[in-house]
Amino acid sequence: MKSHPLAFIDFETTGHDPVRCVDGVLVPWHEIIDIGCVMVDPASRKAVDEFECKVKPLHPERCIPNIINHYPERAAAGEWDGAVDLKEGIGDLLAFLRFWKYTGLAVPGGQNFFF
Repeated sequence: MKSHPLAFIDFETTGHDPVRCVDGVLVPWHEIIDIGCVMVDPASRKAVDEFECKVKPLHPERCIPNIINHYPERAAAGEWDGAVDLKEGIGDLLAFLRFWKYTGLAVPGGQNFFF
């Protein structure tokens, strides 16, 4: 049986709430600001490739400061200079995962998939 690479995906966000009820309407609230993926060979359990992408939030004022990831301070220090919008970041992640198509399917894992 062929073993497939493992794709460990992680989203860093500006808070815990993907949506909030505002005036009776669910609206996107906290946002993805960093996308990471590590491809792991299941036999050796070693990382064989990595992907990382910073994403510009549309509403940085909604970030929970000093609790989640210190985004305001890190952004002020320039860590998000050159960040892309979410659509481009997800597109780049999907392109990275498609690169692995020649090996067969990747088995996804990770956290924050609800975002």
